[in-house]
Amino acid sequence: MEPEAYEIYQAKKLLLQQLETASETGYTDVSAYETVYNDDNATTKQVQEAAEQLQQAIADYQLSIVDEEHPADFTGRIQNNAFESNTDHWDINGESVGYQATLYATQDRQYEMKKLRGKMG
Repeated sequence: MEPEAYEIYQAKKLLLQQLETASETGYTDVSAYETVYNDDNATTKQVQEAAEQLQQAIADYQLSIVDEEHPADFTGRIQNNAFESNTDHWDINGESVGYQATLYATQDRQYEMKKLRGKMG
């Protein structure tokens, strides 16, 4: 497979994911994005731009319908949202709130927390 063909494949794979997300979230204005996806002559740049635009359109749609009965989860849009890479992409201002601890099993199979560092409240 030629490198350019692989890049287009990867871009279309991403666009397809966005089209599936649109369907899952109820966003229906996707005909232009489907046209790009189905266009055998679309460039990598066109497909990537379509995927980015669709992602933003879905986010805008979700924000337009959000309320207490229809919450929207944007956690996935936060870089390193589960701290897999420690604190990469996070600004740390001062000490962390709370404290860090380790769980230890006692002889009676109960668990207790041992404070490692930091201060509570």
